[in-house]
Amino acid sequence: MKKQLFLMLCLVVVAVLHAQKSEVQLTIDSLLNEAWAQARSQPGESLRILGDIESFYTADSSRYKEDVVWYYYGIFNKNLNRFEESKAYFNRYEAFHRAAKHPRLVAAVNMAKANLYSDMGDFSKSMEAVLEAYRAYESIQDTVGILDTGNKLGHLYSEADRMEDAIITLNETLALAQFSGNLLQEQIAYTNLGVAYENKGDFTAAYTHYERAYQIGEATEGDYDKVLNRYNMAHILTRMDKWEAAAPYAEACARLADSINVPDLSAASRRLLADFLIEEGEYERGISMLLPQTDSTYSMGLKDRAEAYELLIKAYRQTGDYRRGFEALEQFKTLSDSVTGIERLNRINELSAQYETEKKQQQIAMLDLENQTARAVISQKNRTITIGIVGLVLITGLSIFLYGLYRKYRRQQEQLAVALEEKEYLIKEIHHRVKNNLQIISSLLQLQARYIEEPSALEALSDGENRVRSMSIIHHHLYTGENLSQVNLPEYVANLCSNLEASYRPRDKTIMLHQEVPNLLLDVSVMIPLGLILNELLTNAYKYAFEGLQKGNIWVSIEETGGRLLVEVKDDGVGMHPETVQKGFGSRLIRAFLRKLEAEMESSQPEKGTEIRIFISQYLKNSVLQPTG
Repeated sequence: MKKQLFLMLCLVVVAVLHAQKSEVQLTIDSLLNEAWAQARSQPGESLRILGDIESFYTADSSRYKEDVVWYYYGIFNKNLNRFEESKAYFNRYEAFHRAAKHPRLVAAVNMAKANLYSDMGDFSKSMEAVLEAYRAYESIQDTVGILDTGNKLGHLYSEADRMEDAIITLNETLALAQFSGNLLQEQIAYTNLGVAYENKGDFTAAYTHYERAYQIGEATEGDYDKVLNRYNMAHILTRMDKWEAAAPYAEACARLADSINVPDLSAASRRLLADFLIEEGEYERGISMLLPQTDSTYSMGLKDRAEAYELLIKAYRQTGDYRRGFEALEQFKTLSDSVTGIERLNRINELSAQYETEKKQQQIAMLDLENQTARAVISQKNRTITIGIVGLVLITGLSIFLYGLYRKYRRQQEQLAVALEEKEYLIKEIHHRVKNNLQIISSLLQLQARYIEEPSALEALSDGENRVRSMSIIHHHLYTGENLSQVNLPEYVANLCSNLEASYRPRDKTIMLHQEVPNLLLDVSVMIPLGLILNELLTNAYKYAFEGLQKGNIWVSIEETGGRLLVEVKDDGVGMHPETVQKGFGSRLIRAFLRKLEAEMESSQPEKGTEIRIFISQYLKNSVLQPTG
């Protein structure tokens, strides 16, 4: 009887302890949910709640620190721009879950670290973290994780000035988000595409994508995204010189950012308002709003501080305070070098190439395995056939011989097809790499131009960059098209004209560019020198033809006539003296490429402007005229 009473007492004690344990865990879970709900809008309050949770820890619930709370501490400190504290908590959390073999949680904390490094302006470390997360999410086929990392990867390509790669990656991510119905990731993809197009200089496309992100954000919950969307709308409208349209977005952005008390958003909204004050002539108010963000003790990312100095330069220039303006410029250059330095860009490109190589190696390994399996199956079939026909050798000898010849012929045909596919792939890869290398050269010229103030040197760098870009466009067409040695002439001319318009068309003038180009495929040996000649002629027209004029026209026309290709570039500007045409580096380039094409050039000056005609006799060498209509 006593033994039974003792057992019952033990069961009651166990039940009470279990109930207490469950109650403690429920309390901790409730407080964690409350803290997470305010992670962006009130990160300081979230940290206070985490402190309250400490009093509920027991020996059994202490795992919350390793399993959950360290991650929360990292996020809340990051949102308060306490970067070092955030990094320390993330590293502890990652070490615990890596040892516990939890790939999804390791991937999640690497994405958090990628965002942390971006806020700090260290984009190479951000790329390392996001690629590690991307590998993990791909291995476990986590669609949401792949979307998150795809959006971050596209953003980092934009920061590395690889806009084409950014746009391709983000469009793929956008398509996956739309297919899976993930509105949050769709909104992020639209936002990042807006950033890429803005960095590319296509403000109209940037506005379209920012507006779509804004529309999605307004239909969903979450004040953080609403602040970001309002900021982007105001910012792109100011870049389009639509200050009046931007003002309502800027004011709404500042009000909402202050109400949710997120430091990085509040700082960004204040920079935006300072820009408005400077534009309206209230320089001292704008300067006083910016100065706190330049303090080295102020916990902000390098890129945010660089943007504050950039606005200060604008304000000091307007007030004539050149001493402080020069000091701000020096700080801006230092911070810009830290954020976008060549070493960081090279590291990002290196990491991206390394990951792409890994993926190709995995694909090659899979193909090798499939080939080995196929050979094993074929070998087994051959042995079966051989055993089956041993008794019929005399009767079927001729058939076997003919069948063997047929098999050999088929194998040769298959090997030839594989070799042709490999050759096509390698040629496309070569064009792709040449295009990438030319883009890197163009990016280097852009970076160098930021630190050059001498007009003639800056002009020379800009001209060189456009020459490189004209060749890059050709190689882009070659590796993206179906034809590996020929370029579609109207598509190439349209792209070239678009780039030159963006680079040289003055904002204070109305210059219309007209194109009339036949549907013709030209061999790359003809297209490269022709493209560079067009680049020089159009550059000269934009730079010199309309001096002192407010509007004008440039015509580019190409046609077949008398067995020759006639290329004509003319304008209705002030005209150019024939001796001027013969001077300068660009003119020497034109003459060199004319000799390569065995072409003739004529120049004349009609009543208004200048007219250049080029006759190419050998343009159909390896080229194809496509039917129109």
